[in-house]
This record gives sequence, C-alpha cells and structure tokens, in this order.
Amino acid sequence: MDNLSTLVEQLHSQVRRRRFSKLLKSPGFKSRSHRHFHFDIINLFMDAYVAASETDMSNLVRQLNVEDEIERRILIEAAFASVATQDLIKPGEQSRIDILRASLPDSPVLVYQGLGGAFATTDLESSTLWTLKQNFFGWMALDCFGFHKGYFEWATTIDRMAVPANLDTMARYAFDCGVGRALWLIADGEPRVVKELVSRFAPDRRAALWSGIGLYTGFVGARDHNDLKKLRKLAGADLCHLQEGIGLAAFILNDAKQTLAHTKGASEIICGATLTDVLQLASDQLALNSTGDITAENFYNWKRNMNRFYSRNR
Repeated sequence: MDNLSTLVEQLHSQVRRRRFSKLLKSPGFKSRSHRHFHFDIINLFMDAYVAASETDMSNLVRQLNVEDEIERRILIEAAFASVATQDLIKPGEQSRIDILRASLPDSPVLVYQGLGGAFATTDLESSTLWTLKQNFFGWMALDCFGFHKGYFEWATTIDRMAVPANLDTMARYAFDCGVGRALWLIADGEPRVVKELVSRFAPDRRAALWSGIGLYTGFVGARDHNDLKKLRKLAGADLCHLQEGIGLAAFILNDAKQTLAHTKGASEIICGATLTDVLQLASDQLALNSTGDITAENFYNWKRNMNRFYSRNR
C-alpha cells in the first residue's frame, strides 16, 4: 500500500478518535462541558466521507440531497473530498469527482473545497499549486487545504503553527483562511476560545485567520446573537477581516440559492448592515475584479477590496 493509501486508511479508522490533547489544556477548553458544533459538524463530515468511498454514485447522490442546507453543504464537501482522494489513489477511466459533479451542478464551490481536502492527504506539488492558482475557485481549494491540515493535522498546523514550505504569499493567505475555519471548529464557535487560539499565531497571520472564522460563521451561524456580539468585540482591530469573511459566505450561499437565515444575523450584528447590503457590496467588488483572465488572484483581490471597504466604514 502506498503512502497516500495508508493516509486515507488511517483517516477512515482514526479520525473519530482524534483528541486535541495539548489544546485542551488551555483555560478556554477546561471550562467547556461539551462542544455541540464540533461534534455535529465533524461527525456529519466523516459519515459522508466514509459513505462516499463505500457507496455507488447514484445512491450517494440521493443520500446527499437532504433538506437542511447547512447539513447538505457539509455532506457534499465531504463527498467531493472523498471521491477526489479516491481518484488520486486509483485513477479510473472516468474520474469519480467528474461523475459526482455532473450529478450536483449547483455545487461548483464545493467541488474545489473537496479537492482541497483531497490534496491535504498528500504534499501539494508545485505543479498542482500552479494549476489551482489559474482558477478563480482554486482559492477555495487552497482554503480547504488549510482547513484540512488545520483540523486533521492540528499538532503540526495549529500547535506548532507550521505552514507548507512551497506556498507563496497569496496561497499562504488562502491556507491561513482555511486554518481559521479549523480554529472555529476546534473552538466549537465559542468566541473566547476562538480569540485565544488566534492569539497563539504570529500577528501577520491573524488577519487571514479571522477571515476564515468569518467565512465559517457566515456558513453555519452561531449559537445565538450574544455569541455574534462577543465575536465582533473580540476581533478587535481585525474586525474588518471577520466582516469580509461573512460577506464572502453570504455571496457563496446566495449564489448557490441556499437559505441565508443564519447569515442574516451575522451580517446585521457583525457587519452592521442588512444582508441585502452585504450581498450588494460583495457583488460590486466582484465586478471590479472580474476583468481579464479570472484566476485565484482575482478572488484574493476581491476579498481585499471587501476588506478595505469594511475597514473604512467601521
């Protein structure tokens, strides 16, 4: 069995037993009796990841089409990560990810998120990195590369705060956005613990981390409005990055015609604007960054322009 196959087998058998032993020593974690978001989300993800490796495509698609929009996003991202990993291990005449993508045409961003998860099971080669950067949604693959490294290889990525050596400035920023999403999940979305984890990192990495935290807050919400208020306050000088992440989540969900009830609260409380205004800003800034060849750099500049707007309009 090659190294990649070994990693995937380990992922299937060991991931449910993961424990954040060093991070759990922090005061923030000691005060927690349960981590509701954490267990719900990661169990959904792993159930779909394993099912996608064991189920034929027609049955898999039926299982993924659940009514709850948040659950559906988690399941589909996990399925794309699983089938993309299978393609890396055992290439076939027709790639599994292409078959699944044809059955789920409303999920283009989730395809790239799944690819990022698959690449996280091995080293991201320079040629693959270059290809991802040539595609607009390649940014989200790099983001999810960081998310998977952060969550499933937390000892290296979060405890030791290591970054893959071959990432340039833009790719590293996308990677750190994904790490920020992993921090949100490890903290179970609890604002005080999120802040504590971000504070462990060097100052020049925190903006991207807060952006990723905003993206996940926009995707899955928070326990209540009080947590949103706390998160806004604790972001401090990095508030504009948190707001930009929420704006990105709102745009992605709206583009996929998905329910935005939880994103509405995040927009109003953290961004200080209506959901309609948050979406309009994201659309306007995207239009400014959609000229010429549309690459991951356009995505990067789109985020930066949203960030500048929120920074000027605190």
